[in-house]
Amino acid sequence: MGIKKKKFEMPHVIVVLLIIMVVVAILTYIVPSGEFERVYDEVSGRDVVNPDEFHYVEAENPVTFFGFFQAIYQGFVNGADIIGGLLISCGIINFLEETGAFGAGLTKIVGAVKKNHSFRIGVILIFFALFSVTGILGFGESSYPFYGITTSIILAIGYDRVAAMATIMMASCAGWASGMLNLYTTGVSQEIVGLPIFSGLWYRVICFFVFLVLAFTSVMLYCRKITKDPTKSYVREEYERQLKGDIEIEGIKNPIAMTKKHAAALIIYVIFLCIQGYCCATKGWGFGEVSALNMIYAVILALIFRVSPSKACESILRGAGNVLTAGFVIGFARSIMIILEQGEIVDTFVYAISKVLEGHSPAVTIIILFIFVTFLNFFVDSGSGKAVMMMPIMSPLGKILGINQQVMVLTYQFGDGFTDYLWPAGALVPCQLCGLKYSVWLKFAGKAMGIQLLAGYVMVLIAHYIDLGPF
Repeated sequence: MGIKKKKFEMPHVIVVLLIIMVVVAILTYIVPSGEFERVYDEVSGRDVVNPDEFHYVEAENPVTFFGFFQAIYQGFVNGADIIGGLLISCGIINFLEETGAFGAGLTKIVGAVKKNHSFRIGVILIFFALFSVTGILGFGESSYPFYGITTSIILAIGYDRVAAMATIMMASCAGWASGMLNLYTTGVSQEIVGLPIFSGLWYRVICFFVFLVLAFTSVMLYCRKITKDPTKSYVREEYERQLKGDIEIEGIKNPIAMTKKHAAALIIYVIFLCIQGYCCATKGWGFGEVSALNMIYAVILALIFRVSPSKACESILRGAGNVLTAGFVIGFARSIMIILEQGEIVDTFVYAISKVLEGHSPAVTIIILFIFVTFLNFFVDSGSGKAVMMMPIMSPLGKILGINQQVMVLTYQFGDGFTDYLWPAGALVPCQLCGLKYSVWLKFAGKAMGIQLLAGYVMVLIAHYIDLGPF
């Protein structure tokens, strides 16, 4: 009897991030440290890179064995605003769920258009693209509380977890990458290169619809494939059990009748969500203000359902506990950037690429930059951080090669936007929240995001050849 080969399984998310940290730490001993001169830019009000002044330096704080593990703690400190906001938001979402409001709402959604699954998928896609906090408004991690809810809805209408995560991620990807009102990539980049904020909006609207149509198509093709043949599901075993009714989904086997209290709770929640979106986009709100708004909502929720303070706190803590793993992932992901900065090799990488780009045609330069930003996003997931680092270099390159600044911003924006939902730093937490293994997500996302990246590059080339102006 032959020995059965052990099937490869993706390591735990924390192990994956630790491996990345080790690789980055080793690179700090191989890649020479260097830095660009930073100068204060009055337009953006921040220190930016001077691309003409680069020099190699001796790292003052090399990554030591003990320092490597200290970086983990510092990662949690640096990510405290995101982690804190996530715990509070998810805790209060759980409080709302335990009141039965979301269950009642889910029952209504599932029963509204029983025969039109495409319509329901489309509505959810548009919601996440337009109003979700990872979409056009561009304030990422605050959307995490919606992942579990949306997963329940997609499972309830007869699809699997891959379809659920794809609906969320592909929609969010279309909104974030198009950058119509994205302060973190479009806004920062345009400020740095001297363009009016959110100029070129009409073209970004077109890009958004292109990306959204592609997102909807990729999700629906997968949904129809598994509907016709459940064995095609990337989570086949679970999906077959789900279809047999062995897996209980809230709102299907235990429908909850909508009451006036449920309706009031949901209506107020939508109002608060609109306030949050508006203020983040126009008032500069961050996680502190959003968390404060959520806490106010928790008080209102407790009053509506006459829940005691102790019971409310217990419910919120249960919700926060559900995303504790996600909090750890955020902390470890931030640790990677700390090691890069400690070894002072980020600027060295940027400098080397800038030299490679000299002398190439605009089309070649755009694809090289596109690929480089995509690669850099694996290590540095901060859109605004990469913008401050890259745009002072991409801007003069564009002027030398005859590529206007709006096109250079699009090149950065699209190169950054799509892989946020593919690389581990951006996809591991959603995988945890949707109950999906990262290796399984890659089976879908590898193809779907590849198509989006190709579409993004084509849209950048079109922008170049029509000489997309500042307005």
